[in-house]
Amino acid sequence: EGKGLGLKFLQHVERTRVLAYLVPVDSEDPQAVYEQLRNEVGSYSPLLHDKPHIVVLSKRDLLPADDPLPVVSAPKAATTVAVSSAARIGLDTLKTTLWDLVTTARALDHAPVDEFADQGNDGGE
Repeated sequence: EGKGLGLKFLQHVERTRVLAYLVPVDSEDPQAVYEQLRNEVGSYSPLLHDKPHIVVLSKRDLLPADDPLPVVSAPKAATTVAVSSAARIGLDTLKTTLWDLVTTARALDHAPVDEFADQGNDGGE
C-alpha cells in the first residue's frame, strides 16, 4: 500500500526462522503498534505470520527503573523481553531468547516427517 514495512524488507524477512517485533515503550499505544506490525506481516504472508516470534519492548531506558513496563497482549508470542540498546539493558536476555528459539526452529525443520501425516491417515485401517 506504499507505507509500512516495505515489500523488499518483508521478502528478506521470509528467510528467517524467528521474528522479533520491536515495540517502543514510549509509544502512545504499544498494543496498537504490535497489532499493526502483526497485521502487516499477516497481510503479506500467512506463512511468515505463523513463524515463532517474540515481543521486544525497546527503549527501556526511557522509563524509570521502578515504572511498570507496558503490557502487550501477544498470546502467540513465545515471550516478551524489555531492552535498551543505549543503556545496554536486557541485551543478553534478548540474545539468549532468540538463540533458543532459533535452535528450536532449526531442530523442527530437520525433524523426521511422519509419512502418514500429510495423508490424514493415522496408520489404522
